[in-house]
Amino acid sequence: SEMSLRWVLALVMTTPDVLRVGYTFPTHTAATNFARTRFANIIEGCPAAKAAMNTSDIDTVDLKTFGENREIHFRGAAVGNAAISTTLDMLVHDELSFSDPEVIAGYFSRLQASKYKWRIVFSTPTFPGDAITTEMQNSRRHRNMCKCDKCNHIFYPNYWRDVKVPEYDKDLSEITKQTMAHVRWQDAVLLCPRCGRAPDLERSN
Repeated sequence: SEMSLRWVLALVMTTPDVLRVGYTFPTHTAATNFARTRFANIIEGCPAAKAAMNTSDIDTVDLKTFGENREIHFRGAAVGNAAISTTLDMLVHDELSFSDPEVIAGYFSRLQASKYKWRIVFSTPTFPGDAITTEMQNSRRHRNMCKCDKCNHIFYPNYWRDVKVPEYDKDLSEITKQTMAHVRWQDAVLLCPRCGRAPDLERSN
């Protein structure tokens, strides 16, 4: 949840012209608690975000603004929670499977006038056919493939298999914040799993 919120905040601050985001949780209480705790800490730790909010901006548990038409609305998605009445450009539904489907549908209608119509959903699967499982089954999934310009092999990069760090023969999972100073991670390369050479990715894709 915190990672997605940091991503949303970055989009709100960098997307040209406007970006109005509806960020929902299964209940209004969960939404306001999240805004009061997690989001407040993110703002406090980000000088750029703090600087973007001035005295004319709104800073409540329900709404955060970062200049004109740059907004994050925190709302509940339970029975009895009315969907926001303003036009939105992006929806983020946290714990979709525990939210009310009719309320979620009401939020979806708020995207129709936007040129973006972005929608992100997160949840823990609870049973076969629940909301998040259905979203996954109906979604389009794309993977960025690489083509090796040395042997023409097309492959889906795998971090654990294909990334090699010079003079490092341990498991990549052992590279941590504490050990990075002793690892040449900035010189790491992606190797083709067929020929073992480093593809020129700009040239081959």
